[in-house]
Amino acid sequence: MEFSAGEVVTLFLIGAVGSMISGMVGIGGSIVKYPMLLYIPPLLGLTAFTAQEVSAISAVQVFFATLAGMLAFRKGGYIHKE
Repeated sequence: MEFSAGEVVTLFLIGAVGSMISGMVGIGGSIVKYPMLLYIPPLLGLTAFTAQEVSAISAVQVFFATLAGMLAFRKGGYIHKE
């Protein structure tokens, strides 16, 4: 699946806005971003994602967020390799 520049920008904006809303409300990001990824791209005339694709996108986002958090904790000295 190839994405045009407009689709990449749209996905980035959905992620940024969804993250901002979930951070302000204090809930998990996937609760906000899952419906946004499912319904907003077709409204803008872009490729519609299936529920399975949206779940996979959410899983990848969670993986990288967890990885970044783990590396930050390790750099801060909160995780010891012993």
